[in-house]
Amino acid sequence: MLYNGIAVCSVDGGPDYEVPIIGESSFVDFKLSTHELDYGEIPYNESSSKEFFIENIGKVPFEFSINLSTVSRPGIIECSQMSGKVIAGERFKVIIKFFPGVPDNIDEMLLVECGHFPAVRFKVKAVGIYPGCLLSFPRASDDDYSKRLDSAKSRLERGEVSYAAPFSSQEAIKLMPALPAKMQEKEKAMIKDPFAMEVEAEADRELLCEKIVTKLEQASQAQAMMQT
Repeated sequence: MLYNGIAVCSVDGGPDYEVPIIGESSFVDFKLSTHELDYGEIPYNESSSKEFFIENIGKVPFEFSINLSTVSRPGIIECSQMSGKVIAGERFKVIIKFFPGVPDNIDEMLLVECGHFPAVRFKVKAVGIYPGCLLSFPRASDDDYSKRLDSAKSRLERGEVSYAAPFSSQEAIKLMPALPAKMQEKEKAMIKDPFAMEVEAEADRELLCEKIVTKLEQASQAQAMMQT
């Protein structure tokens, strides 16, 4: 909104002077180029970067900050700029580096705080993927792993596995070389049972996730102890 006025300046022993005054006021306002970044499939031990923009659509500069207190564990998200100032009419680029860390669906949320406005929820998601292989020889006997297989089988049968990049037994079978004729029929049946392959792959993935998260928690606790 524009404002016009006149200021009258009086000088002792002299005339009065009229000084025109022109001013303008504006609301602080902004918009984000997006409220979500989807990184798709990323190898769980690698990172990927994407960007978004904070745009000042008002005429008053404002400061912003990125709040990572809502992220589930440290190291998943890194921002090129955690705070800054956006001049009127300009856009500020923020690059977000995403590191899944585990082979699982990763859905995180950070907060973008601009000026006096309430924090804006910003979603970041990806699917951590991992390499795998099929071996013809049987696994070593392990009671804990047997329980994991039973649990994975039960969850797969009930459709409770939500992992977005599951192992595809049909694709694996297509890539497998011909089995040797001298191999026992029982072993052939185990290798070519699509559902059994998927059960083992899910049990392996679950075990890998647990081991990685445990190591990360131990490293975080050790770092906290060093800082105290």
